[in-house]
Amino acid sequence: MTVIRRNASPIVLGLLILAFAVTFAFLAVQRHRALESNGMDLGNVDQALWNTARGDFMAFTNMAPLRNRLALHVEPVLLLFVPLYWLGLGGPVALLLVQAAVVGLGAWPLFRLAQWALWEDQSTGVAVGGRVGAWPALVFPLAYLLMPVLEAAVLYDFHAVTLAPTFLLFAFYYLEMRRPGRFALAAVLAMACKEDMALTIVMLGLYALVTRRWRFGLPTLLGGIVWFVVALGVVQPAFSPTGGNIQAARYAWLGRDLPAVVETMLQRPEVVWQHIWQRANLPAYLSGLLLPTGLLAALSPLTWLPTLPTLAINLLSDNPFTWRLEEFHYAAPLAPFVLISALWGIRAVVMRIARRWRTAARYVLFGACALLLASAVSYHYVRGFSPLARPFRLPPVTAHAQRAQEVFAQIPPEAALFAQSNLNPHVSGRRILYYDPQLLTALLQGGSCCYGGTLPPPDYLLFDVSTLINQDDFQRQVIMALLKQGGWKPLVAEDGFLLLRAVPSAPPIAPDQLPPVFADFARAGDALPQHPVAANFGDALRLVGFDLGFNRAEEVQVTLLMEALRPLSEDYFIALYLLDEWGALRGATTVDQPALVWHPTSRWQVGERVRIVFNTLPWYTRDMSAYRLALGVIRGRDPWQPGTRLRPHPVADARYALRLPGEGTLLELARFSQVFGMPEGGPVERLWHVPRPQYQVNASLGDLIRLVGYDLQPPTCEDETGMTVTTACWFGIVLYWQAQQDIPQDYTVFVHVIDRAEAGEERLLTQRDTMPDDGAYPTHNWRAGEVVVDPVRVPLPREMPTGTFDLFVGMYDPVSQERLPIVGTNGEVLDDKVVLRAVLNVPVLKR
Repeated sequence: MTVIRRNASPIVLGLLILAFAVTFAFLAVQRHRALESNGMDLGNVDQALWNTARGDFMAFTNMAPLRNRLALHVEPVLLLFVPLYWLGLGGPVALLLVQAAVVGLGAWPLFRLAQWALWEDQSTGVAVGGRVGAWPALVFPLAYLLMPVLEAAVLYDFHAVTLAPTFLLFAFYYLEMRRPGRFALAAVLAMACKEDMALTIVMLGLYALVTRRWRFGLPTLLGGIVWFVVALGVVQPAFSPTGGNIQAARYAWLGRDLPAVVETMLQRPEVVWQHIWQRANLPAYLSGLLLPTGLLAALSPLTWLPTLPTLAINLLSDNPFTWRLEEFHYAAPLAPFVLISALWGIRAVVMRIARRWRTAARYVLFGACALLLASAVSYHYVRGFSPLARPFRLPPVTAHAQRAQEVFAQIPPEAALFAQSNLNPHVSGRRILYYDPQLLTALLQGGSCCYGGTLPPPDYLLFDVSTLINQDDFQRQVIMALLKQGGWKPLVAEDGFLLLRAVPSAPPIAPDQLPPVFADFARAGDALPQHPVAANFGDALRLVGFDLGFNRAEEVQVTLLMEALRPLSEDYFIALYLLDEWGALRGATTVDQPALVWHPTSRWQVGERVRIVFNTLPWYTRDMSAYRLALGVIRGRDPWQPGTRLRPHPVADARYALRLPGEGTLLELARFSQVFGMPEGGPVERLWHVPRPQYQVNASLGDLIRLVGYDLQPPTCEDETGMTVTTACWFGIVLYWQAQQDIPQDYTVFVHVIDRAEAGEERLLTQRDTMPDDGAYPTHNWRAGEVVVDPVRVPLPREMPTGTFDLFVGMYDPVSQERLPIVGTNGEVLDDKVVLRAVLNVPVLKR
């Protein structure tokens, strides 16, 4: 093993910090340029600093009726950015660059802490690590920079609290080095990042007291309490329109005020615990913190003390965003103490061993650091954000995103502006800026604007309908309604961008009066699909293929490429459907996607290729271990009426095994499963090799189809998301068939649960008869040699007895009801069913 010399270690550390800062600065700016940053909080921080630099202290209107950012969060550290705005260097890009650099610098105090803890500390009389080279100390900053929880915070816009981990690491380091002045500076900077960081410093003071650092502990504890009370009790009420903390609503379920919260925690602890354990999913939350350290962070409980306020704030909230460890910024302050705990845990173990076996202690140190490094790298590979990680995604700066800069340039800097969230940070350097859609509703209703007349109405409205989520049909009900109302003159209407100027005399505008180039975002030209799955829907529309976009923080985004087969006078509703892993319908889109709002099917030209991006979805699939997506084309607006759907007719394809669920009225597009908490999958291709089932079988049904195996899932009374099933309990069985030849007709699969407790008597307890894959993949579509995976969900009636029962499986002709015979190698008929080797054990089920 190559040993790094101690005098070279700062160079290696510097390269690590530089690599992190450059990589994540680039990724954050790239995300911003790709129109993926948001008004919350990059836009509103930039506006507050822009106004502060011009004498209007921390003023912002982006979250009106809030008028000052101090009503939202108390973050004095932001004032350090104001000189950049005085020099003309401030803005969203500068915020993102500084954020990445500051976070990367946190590796330095962690490295120095590791150096001190592993060989420089002589207070115990034991040289813990010996002079074993610098690489063990380098493992800790590397593991820190690889933590997805930290990287997520850097990439999710700009938040002052994301800077806090670096200051907390410096504070802990100077606490251990007993340098009170530097410790105080680092602690003050950490508290300046957000009001709740004062509680983290309070816990750090308590840690100092427990470890007998008296001159640090009590002043730190008292200083943190005082600043927390001032921030929440004085500063925020002074600027809040309600006179209180607007974040308090997240904890209203605990009680209306502090005494009620305490009463709930003391008298109903089971309710609080159920919220933390089940809703906030504490096991998964802690796993995401411990696994990157190989569980080594669990060896030092005392150094977790400073994490308790952040853990409580995040997990007691009823806002699901705060529970998501690696998607937002809320968990960033936890990262320093996770690595400190790993370091302190290793140190404690090695110290204990070194008192008796110094040589063995060196090997334990090397082994523990190797475990930490392997765990950090492995976890980063499956969950990280850098180019080294499996789910890495580089946001594309498309021609559409580049065109946005030309649109932004047409808005006067002094104009009051409404801009949707993902455009907001690009135009936030102005005095008056809005992004709350309720303001547009007020404009439509003709009421006073804005916010009781305290703010001026917008002079301009800025939209990008191609990226704007059409929640509650917002684009039709609000944007289109504003055009029809009149008083707004389009200055830009191209490629989905819509810049409207307030002109009282401007006439009403119908959507079809916008220039044709406005719908260019929906025209795909000669673009080729990622998955060329082709199908005709009736004689009206053709699916050319589709793309799948995987963004870890969002649902899988489906982009369709479709064409009109003939001139259309009707506006068809094109819906995406969610099915569970068993093929049962679970959800459907109920509003038009943006392309169909502004470019409905009645305007499609024959042969014109139209791009439909599904960015408005009503479901959340992260709680589903596996699921499917299907496509339907509907006459009318009701996606739940099979009779109104145009039947799909897939183009013959030897590659894809196309399923038609929903009684043959839908086209299955893709299947997904969660891999390390993120979806992976795609369209189902024909399978030609036999997978490894739980149980292997070799039974030929009429020399047409062979049953080659099956998987058996135990009975349950809960569905995929843990909700109680009201109809019946059930068990699952996945059958693996292989076509022995092309099959000209369809057969029905049966699964029978049989009680043979009494000699010679077979009693049918329950059954499920269905075409393969819940009717979506009938046998006439199978090809010779193809292996078909057929999941079957069998209901268990309420009167189902407990016990052990047999399973019979087979197929029959749905017309004649004649079963396919089970034949032997010589063609002899053995039976008309397959008796499975595994038996079904039905326990007492809680219904």
